[in-house]
Amino acid sequence: MEGLLFLKVKYGRLRAHLVERECRRDQQQQQQPGPKGGGPLAPIPEDEADSPDGEVPSCVRDSPLLMGLHLEAQRLQQELRRAQRAYWDLVLGSDCGDDSAEVVVDLLSQLEKRDTELSRARGRCERLSEALAQSEREVAACRDALHDYQLQMEAQRATHEAQRSRVHDLQLQHSPGKRSCAWQCPVLSLSEDDDDNDCVFAATLCAVATVWPACGEKGRASSRREKQIGS
Repeated sequence: MEGLLFLKVKYGRLRAHLVERECRRDQQQQQQPGPKGGGPLAPIPEDEADSPDGEVPSCVRDSPLLMGLHLEAQRLQQELRRAQRAYWDLVLGSDCGDDSAEVVVDLLSQLEKRDTELSRARGRCERLSEALAQSEREVAACRDALHDYQLQMEAQRATHEAQRSRVHDLQLQHSPGKRSCAWQCPVLSLSEDDDDNDCVFAATLCAVATVWPACGEKGRASSRREKQIGS
């Protein structure tokens, strides 16, 4: 499209330049006798560009300025023909060009879509990388906590074993005292029983001592009564 626009601009400039040259040439031919050219918008005949120098009007050949203008017009005419040929080649091949343009536009759209998908995928990868890093940090923290807990459990187990061994040692140290206490306990129980029996016996004696005089008085009174009845 840019090439077509460039050719159109170039064609317009060359056409305007040629029209201006034709106008000047017509004015000069009107002032001097000679063959007249076409109108201002009439194209230059092709045989004029290819004609030998002998066919150039004498008024043009005699004037170096006009001869230079004539040669410049021929050069511009050749450039114009090349531009027209390129223009029509481009126009005739516009169908293929349109197809190619559509293909290019389609490819550009696909490329833009791929770039968008790639950007989204990169964003997802970054988010997943951050989540993975966070998970790795959490796992490391859990491992550290588990290691500390294992150390605490080992310390508690060692303390428990030490306490158990100390209790065992204390049991071994106090086992003779237990046996002596076992032998002393029956003796203490027997002495306690004797003390109880003594207390019971003493209480019995006290009761007898208090009851016996009354019984004696009653016995003596009954014996006197019997004697009186017998006499």
